Amino acid sequence: MDIVRSTREGCVVLTLTGVLDRAAAPAVQRALLRCLAEQPDAVICDLSGLEALDPGCATVFAAVAHRPRNRWPDGGLVLCGARPAVAGVLRRLRPPHRLPYSDTLDEAIAQVRSRPAFLRERVRLVPTLEAIGAARWFAAEVSRRWGLDEATEAAQGMAGELMADAAVHQSATLRPVELRLELRATGLLIAVQEGSWIRWSVLRHPT
Repeated sequence: MDIVRSTREGCVVLTLTGVLDRAAAPAVQRALLRCLAEQPDAVICDLSGLEALDPGCATVFAAVAHRPRNRWPDGGLVLCGARPAVAGVLRRLRPPHRLPYSDTLDEAIAQVRSRPAFLRERVRLVPTLEAIGAARWFAAEVSRRWGLDEATEAAQGMAGELMADAAVHQSATLRPVELRLELRATGLLIAVQEGSWIRWSVLRHPT
C-alpha cells in the first residue's frame, strides 16, 4: 500500500495506491488520523489507485470519521475516485459506515467548498480565576462582532465555565490554554485546550 499526502484548496488529499487489506488498514488509519489532526477543511481520500478493497477493511474510513473525540471537532472525511470493484464494496456499506463520496477529486473539492464557511477566533490565557472574566469578555466581544447578539449571554456563560474547568485542571502548572470560538453551520463552538486536555461545547443555531 502506497500512501501519498498532498494539499489542495485547504483540503488534505490522501491518495491510496495498491490493495487495502488487513495488513494495510492500520497504516491507512494512522495516516488519516494524522491528516485530520491538522484540522484542514476536509480530508479527501483519493481511491483511484486502489486496486482492491477487502470488505472487512471497508469500515476503516468510518471508524476514523466517527471516532470518539477528545480534541477539537475537525473537518470531514470524503472519499472519491474509486474503481468499479472498490466502489461496489463501498456501496454495500450501511450507515453509519457509509461516508460522503464523489466520482472524481474535482467533484470532492467542489463538495467541500460548497459547505458554509466558518469563522474562527482564538486567544491564549493563563487559566487563573481572573482568566474566567477575560474568557467571558472575549466570548462576548467575538459574538457581537459576528452579529450573534442573541447568543452573547450563553457564549459568555459557556466560555466562563470552560475556563473555570481549565483553571482547576491546570492549577499546578498554570500553562496557558487556548480559548477558541468557531462559527460553523451547526452552531457556535466554544472550546479550551492545553496539550491533549480539551473541553468543548456547541451552542446550536445561535442566529
